[in-house]
Amino acid sequence: KNQFSTNDLLDDLHPDWELDCQKNYIFYKVEDPSKRIRGLWFHDDNERQRLEGIIEKTLKEIRASPAEPQTEPQPAPQQPPQQPPQQ
Repeated sequence: KNQFSTNDLLDDLHPDWELDCQKNYIFYKVEDPSKRIRGLWFHDDNERQRLEGIIEKTLKEIRASPAEPQTEPQPAPQQPPQQPPQQ
């Protein structure tokens, strides 16, 4: 929450994010290389560590999930009935 402006920064987590966490700071590089590195400052480093863990866990989960949306499985094509072996 930006306490000095009504313009809050909102970024969606993306698997290409790169994090750099230091005491009282989380810096992250978004997937768009034309955008600047962003930083979050925390008064309490314990809060920074807590949020760092949440972000890292979430990034790990979205990196492990498939990139493309999955479609519903389609029924297998029907095979013609097999003829009994001729004797």
